Amino acid sequence: MDEINIRDITERQRPGVIEIRVLRRWISKGKKEELCYQLVDAYGDCIEAVAEVRHVKHFDSIIKLHCCYRVSGYICTGPRMYMATVDHRASLVIGQKARFDPLTDSDIPTAYFQFATYETIQRRIKETKILTDYIGRVEKNSILSTRTGKQLRKTRTRDEMGREVEITLWPEKRHLIGDDVGPGDIVAVGSTVVTEHNAGIDISNNSRG
Repeated sequence: MDEINIRDITERQRPGVIEIRVLRRWISKGKKEELCYQLVDAYGDCIEAVAEVRHVKHFDSIIKLHCCYRVSGYICTGPRMYMATVDHRASLVIGQKARFDPLTDSDIPTAYFQFATYETIQRRIKETKILTDYIGRVEKNSILSTRTGKQLRKTRTRDEMGREVEITLWPEKRHLIGDDVGPGDIVAVGSTVVTEHNAGIDISNNSRG
């Protein structure tokens, strides 16, 4: 079977062998629960793979986070429609016949970000099913309390053109931007939801696909 790069994968194409690192694993909480993975290849391109939750024990026994594999036996399909973490034209469906053969020596990246431009963020206000990575320069970093007593982190940033984007981190992720972060510092966040708030743009980690 021929090898293929992640960037070349399209919906319904004949699958090839891909060499990847497993970056993330989670259970999607959309209309249908799915076991989801984020996979990156040596060129830094990323794609999502999904499996049925009822097979979680099987996949947990053969797929380990941050490890590298030669993968075959998957099906190419369209992208996930709810809270996709990767902007790719396709995703992979893996069943119990999929093969994950370990790679012991690999230069595959250990992290992945696809930072969105301000224009992309604006478009995603109406496309909340797509999660967004963002990087910006801090103007103000503070903790605010909600009416229910929850403490949120609010970090006001600007991009390289001076356009404002506010980051909201809910309690379980508040630590991702520290109290010591101040004006002029650069921060990056991943898998956030874009919304419009007080006529401005807000990105938050309140939802997860």
